[in-house]
Amino acid sequence: MRNDLARLAGFALIFGPAPAKAQEIHSLLYRNVVGYDIFGQISAGRAGPEIKGFAIGGGGLAPRLDFSLGYDSAPDGAGGSALLGAAPSLAFADPVAGFAAYAGWHGTRYPEDGLQDTSGATVAAAKRWELPAQRVTLSAGYLTGDATGFALDTVAITQPLRFAVADARAGDAITDGAFTITPDLQADSVGFPGVPTADREDARARLTLRYAPGGGLQVATRLQATAARYRDAGRDAGTTQALAGLTDTADGLWQVSLLAGVARRQASSARRLTAPVLEAALDWWPAPQDRLSLSLAHEIDDPDEISAAPATLTEARLNLRDATGRAITLQGSARIAEAAYLGSNRRETLASAGAQITWRASGELAFTAGYSFQDRQANYLRAANEQVVTLEAGWTP
Repeated sequence: MRNDLARLAGFALIFGPAPAKAQEIHSLLYRNVVGYDIFGQISAGRAGPEIKGFAIGGGGLAPRLDFSLGYDSAPDGAGGSALLGAAPSLAFADPVAGFAAYAGWHGTRYPEDGLQDTSGATVAAAKRWELPAQRVTLSAGYLTGDATGFALDTVAITQPLRFAVADARAGDAITDGAFTITPDLQADSVGFPGVPTADREDARARLTLRYAPGGGLQVATRLQATAARYRDAGRDAGTTQALAGLTDTADGLWQVSLLAGVARRQASSARRLTAPVLEAALDWWPAPQDRLSLSLAHEIDDPDEISAAPATLTEARLNLRDATGRAITLQGSARIAEAAYLGSNRRETLASAGAQITWRASGELAFTAGYSFQDRQANYLRAANEQVVTLEAGWTP
């Protein structure tokens, strides 16, 4: 349900991989995978804030190597430690042929506590067909990583928990005059080698209908169904939802959207839950390279969380990007999320914030300094927080 992640993915890709703290399938894939929704990000031979790649036919090939060092005050709630990281990757995109692919690896080492070391790899590819009044997209990806603390339902994690995700998606956007209908299918297989009872398979079908009467205004209706099947069948659940609302756009300046509706969750071992759901978003571009994004959501049983703990979730996100010149870019983000876990009185509030400044020394070399803060408050455990400071160098030949 986090559509803003897809829209913001390009910025995160341009300025290097995020720390391995993200716990959402969408952010892990979209943030690092050109093949999902970033066909236009590789611009061969052109300097500036976008990726500089090698021209190959009608596309571009962009190898990249990132090194980082810093300090983490409490990895998974343990004692503080310095950190050292590396992240090589290779991205290819051909917007004309409608094909893109990505392969990458990342690893972080904690010299004072080797039990907190993390690593992961991602491979993905996508193909897009532009047909008369129709756009078809197929994509698939596979990633491995480590679930860490300071995410929803991770209080029991004191060391990184290995996981693997296989993801496949198919979408079609069909336009007929002022109407656009978009069916989407998604299937995920999530596995935890250390906790096999948490393994699951998710299937999601979504149908979106948009009507654009003109002037940038769109009326939207979205129907969605999700089924989660666990190795422990007692945790199986299905969720359906229906939303409707408006989107208003001024090209190149701003976009605002509001969708509201109702969702119903039926678990195999719990009573049915029906609750209101809401999605609201504001995107503002004060300048071509600057952006402010704000999103609000209230939902139940989000399948994009790696843990997929059943809960009602209320969340707000803020992202800022300010390109003060061709060489300097400032970025900031903040998030607050409150989860009320179903079937118990457990409640948890997560807050995080971060800031980055990137100096592009040349078309091939960029340096980034970053700071992030995470805090967790809950009614069933003591409060905890974490601060991370990093310095990163990224090289794209």
